[in-house]
Amino acid sequence: MMIKCQACKHENQMGSIFCHSCGEKLDLNALSPDKVEKGMKRDKSSSPFRGMFSLLLFLAFLALLAALFAPVGYEEFPEPTQEAVTAIKETVKKVEAGVAEGNMARKTEFFSAEELSAYLSTVVPADGIMTGPYKITRAYVEKMDDEAMTVVAIVSLYDYLPSRFILTGVPKYEAGEVVFEVLSAKMGHVPMIGNLPVIGSFLQDLIAKQFTALLNNATAVHSISKSVESIELVDVNKGTGKAENYKLKLKFGNPKKR
Repeated sequence: MMIKCQACKHENQMGSIFCHSCGEKLDLNALSPDKVEKGMKRDKSSSPFRGMFSLLLFLAFLALLAALFAPVGYEEFPEPTQEAVTAIKETVKKVEAGVAEGNMARKTEFFSAEELSAYLSTVVPADGIMTGPYKITRAYVEKMDDEAMTVVAIVSLYDYLPSRFILTGVPKYEAGEVVFEVLSAKMGHVPMIGNLPVIGSFLQDLIAKQFTALLNNATAVHSISKSVESIELVDVNKGTGKAENYKLKLKFGNPKKR
């Protein structure tokens, strides 16, 4: 126990008569049994608050885990129909053939969110695709507008913990590859801010690299990319008076040498 100097408030060791800081004689009456007992009671009375704080921290930790991994609170998107999968396969096959024959120059193709989701279902194998500790088991395009598109990748961590990555960004074509420039990202319900020290930027980069790897591992993407000049998001109904209908537009040129 320490003895506080009544003059300068310096803490002195038990048994001191004078303050080691200012030399003032210490008030030893402050150490009378009744005052010490009152001080102990005050210390005990504060312990429930410390316990409450610890409990709140524990609950906050549980809430964070639930937000990251609990598969609740999401709008579930149905699996694409077999008809949609067949249709997108035929479209991609047609474009691949056009690229191979060299007749895609100055042509364009448009893909809706539903069509892109159907195509992604053909890219992800039945047992998922593993890029690091996360296995992507399903991917789909949730929505798109003229500024960005939102892609969802449902994953499992080491085949055990379920979660999902939600990316909003801009698809681009750079150096012969599809690139997805991430504007914002979430893991589960938790935003992953790019400038958050270490963890935020790490997870955001991890998500972007996984999705890019998913696309560029597809044979069709490699084949078609030989003739792609640009990728952009457009409203195909713009100027018609009809409701907005955003699609991914691929503009083709002459095949590039590899």
